[in-house]
Amino acid sequence: MVAERWARHLCSLARSLTLRRPFKLIRFVVLQLVIVAVLLEIVLRLIHPHSLAVRNALYMATLASDFDQAASVEDLLEDRFMGFQPFVDYSGYIRNSRGLRTKEYTNAKPAGTTRVVALGDSFTLSSGGVPHPLLWHTLLEQQLDAASSNDIEVLNLGVGGTGPLFQRRMWQVEGARLDADVVLLGFFVGNDLFDHQKVTLQENVNEALAQESYALRFVRNAWRRLKFGRERTPEAGERPAMIDEDIAPTGARTSGGYPVDSYNKRFANRKPNLTPEALLEVEGDRMRICDASWSDSFETLFERAAKTIAALHEEVALAGAELLVVIIPDRFQVNVEERAEILAFKPRPEQGLDWDKPQRRLVAFLKERGIAHIDLLPLFAATGRGDLYAEGNTHWGVEGNALTAEILTPFFLDRGLVPAATSDPNR
Repeated sequence: MVAERWARHLCSLARSLTLRRPFKLIRFVVLQLVIVAVLLEIVLRLIHPHSLAVRNALYMATLASDFDQAASVEDLLEDRFMGFQPFVDYSGYIRNSRGLRTKEYTNAKPAGTTRVVALGDSFTLSSGGVPHPLLWHTLLEQQLDAASSNDIEVLNLGVGGTGPLFQRRMWQVEGARLDADVVLLGFFVGNDLFDHQKVTLQENVNEALAQESYALRFVRNAWRRLKFGRERTPEAGERPAMIDEDIAPTGARTSGGYPVDSYNKRFANRKPNLTPEALLEVEGDRMRICDASWSDSFETLFERAAKTIAALHEEVALAGAELLVVIIPDRFQVNVEERAEILAFKPRPEQGLDWDKPQRRLVAFLKERGIAHIDLLPLFAATGRGDLYAEGNTHWGVEGNALTAEILTPFFLDRGLVPAATSDPNR
């Protein structure tokens, strides 16, 4: 009897352990994951202020930042994925002593010069890596210089992965000191409404949580790199700036503000930055700005951006300059054939899509405020060309940059933003 009771007891215990073990294992695994996540959160928060690589890994365009705390260009750049890195090669251009992708300059404007200060995101910075001599603002400077009685100087204060809030602060800490005649703000409708704008849980749970947690953001970005199969940079999933290995290493340079000649060959031979699937994913996400079902969020973000542009306009006017807003379209607005591919990849009810809504709202606002502006969408779309944006890239290629300069040059001259040429034979 005793043996029988012990046998029954052992069988009961065995069944109990069999039932309990999976739950214990699950609890153990969950506990370990929580511990790892907490440790990762702590480590990333400790390293983040001191490591550019970690800031790159944690980059999130919509992450709100307190730019008012930045007192200099160095402070501003340290907050971005570019970092403050003077004399470093960025897409075939050695950044100047202020860490900007433009020529060296003095605060005082040279006599007889009309100075244009360009603010903007990656379209202004490098348009996804287009060689400096072929960038729209380089071409604009050359064309205006040939058509004007003054020397023309265009200073590029663009920084990738930024929006109007950052660009206004760049004006405050740097541009306002440069005695500018014209301040050109490149506003890219594809993401400038989102940049530095906090996402609510109602809008996007994953994005909102990633904004709050370094660990979640790190895992999110790592998953995206694996998902798209190519290395992605902060700028809408594109590869890091190409570094020319033939030039002197960073430590050997003591000057900057000039292009690297050998970069042109590297650019011509480069591969697309994004896989076809990655490009469709990015463009599909950006289509929400035209989606009627997303109109409430659009209006909230639009009002924030418009308020910033209005404030910048007032500050630029007080400095004695004129603000010109160049409204840059997204590629899905220009390339109708690609638009169909995107809708097939990320379906949306097409009857609820208003393709030029962002431009229409922004133009109406700028007209009401008397702010000079030019909308590139109808001018780009009228060409019917499919080569204005680079292959596998969200930015203009060489052709798009050339067209932009061709559009802006007569606009500057017709509005008197630069003085027209005289019959002086010395010009």
